[in-house]
Amino acid sequence: MKTRLGFAIATAGEPEILLLDEGIGTGDARFTERATRRMRDFIGRSRILVLASHSEYLIKSVCNKAALMQTGRILDVGPVDEVLDAYNSNIRREK
Repeated sequence: MKTRLGFAIATAGEPEILLLDEGIGTGDARFTERATRRMRDFIGRSRILVLASHSEYLIKSVCNKAALMQTGRILDVGPVDEVLDAYNSNIRREK
């Protein structure tokens, strides 16, 4: 219940810049579905979203530009698909 209340309070404002680390990962399926809808609306009301995530689905669904970072350094910036390709290539090289 605390998580739900905190989420409701956090998404009640009108942000100009929204910083989001990953996505919603807690709660039951019904809460997650409702929270996802509310989060999309919240993101839509912000002018700028800065999202830190490894989820390609989440990045593709809410971002129009991406930056690839590693150990605090920016390796690439550009269109989402190009940066995700660079990320995946980088991951394959590290294996």
